[in-house]
Amino acid sequence: MAFSLGSRLTANLPLSEYLAGIATCFRWVEIPTDPRFLSPYFPLNANSKITLRAYGTQYHFRYSMHAPFVNLGSLDREERLLAIHKFQSAMQVAAELEVSLLTFHPANVRPETVAAFDEICRLETESISLLLDTARQLGVSLLIENMPSAPEFHPTASNGERIRELLAIFTGSEFGVTIDIGHALQAQADIDALLGLERVRHFHLHENDRLSDRHLRIITHLDWWKQLLQKLNERFPQAVGILEMNQLVDQLESFERLHPLLSRD
Repeated sequence: MAFSLGSRLTANLPLSEYLAGIATCFRWVEIPTDPRFLSPYFPLNANSKITLRAYGTQYHFRYSMHAPFVNLGSLDREERLLAIHKFQSAMQVAAELEVSLLTFHPANVRPETVAAFDEICRLETESISLLLDTARQLGVSLLIENMPSAPEFHPTASNGERIRELLAIFTGSEFGVTIDIGHALQAQADIDALLGLERVRHFHLHENDRLSDRHLRIITHLDWWKQLLQKLNERFPQAVGILEMNQLVDQLESFERLHPLLSRD
């Protein structure tokens, strides 16, 4: 089995049209659950689930999922409880669709809460522990993702330090890591160090200008991307790299550039 490329579901096309359109390129699709990625074309309702199942059977798609963008370490108890509820709802949808990999973001740290980072980490750890109880029952693995350099995230969310702490706390296979290469590039993080984390199961691939998290198509620095893909193929042959651009045309152009680089010569 070899490392493969996947598509992040885009909600600006009818769902059936999108799924039929990617069938010649992709076998993996990441399903978003945050409201900003939903639309009348993809409301993630009962009909959406029927379509995903039907096309999954027809084209042999495998699905992963991204949790909603919630703050599991919020100092506000009501906000935190609501975040846990939304996350649990996403896990239920994942179980219905037989999705086993669910990526999520670490806790937010607002400027006014930086001084309380230790408490935020404690609350986040408690929230994850609670969610893992549900994940075990549903057969879902929770994968924490490295973040870009941004005011709403602590630097340890970008360099892998916080992820390493959580891996030491939660040692079961139901807790793992999604490595976002675009985030790592923008944050100027040590990618080899991130790849050395335990239980890396999933990847997000996209480009940026190294200043902001723009999720651009991958059409430059192709020699560097070739070296990276060869490394991923050797070290993570069962994993998938989701092309995490908002427009399908950008995903397809990136696929055309990257897929030949995965060939073994």
